Amino acid sequence: EDFHRDQTRLRSLLRLAGGRSRPVDRLARNVLLVELGEKAMKGDEEDYSAAQRCEGDALRALADLDVEVQPPARVLVGLSRGQLEEISTDAREYAAREGSDGAWRDFWRALLVLIDDALEGSDGRALGAVSSDVQSLLRGKTRAELEQTAASARQRAEVAQDDSYWRAVARAADRAAATRTLDDAHSELLQRQLVILKWRTEKLRQDPEAANRLRRQDA
Repeated sequence: EDFHRDQTRLRSLLRLAGGRSRPVDRLARNVLLVELGEKAMKGDEEDYSAAQRCEGDALRALADLDVEVQPPARVLVGLSRGQLEEISTDAREYAAREGSDGAWRDFWRALLVLIDDALEGSDGRALGAVSSDVQSLLRGKTRAELEQTAASARQRAEVAQDDSYWRAVARAADRAAATRTLDDAHSELLQRQLVILKWRTEKLRQDPEAANRLRRQDA
């Protein structure tokens, strides 16, 4: 699993470094940058092998990449069906590579919930009719509570004469739980990236020659 996971990440890294990123790479960018940065902080040469395979200018370009400031759910807004289908395929590969114990398993699974929902469209009249009720029902709930609400709504849909209402509630709760998962992950990644940035700044301060080399590369 680790080998396949590294291969998936490496392909994204190379596309990002080469300026030919795909939509999924924008969603993976912060995960990849944090992983690379934290491995550099630890001096973990073996685990840094994927980055080492990005040679020369590509590796320097990776170090210069900015973080993705838009939350993952916002990145999906306005994408065409073709783009969503492409992201769906790539995100499923990421999720599969994470396996059962990957650090970002929940991130990719939550992302797939939103992608699948966008591809399937809304529940039409039923969803519109309950939207205000659902918003009130879901407001303030934790992720665990949202997941429980979705499970309960599915159980009710199985016995209801008109199951469209409860299916719409379950779907809305799934979306809310997935969005919460992604927002939490996004906040965590930005905080970890800030720690990496501070480390790099301090490292350059302690090594003036390294800072001069970076300036010459940027010139």
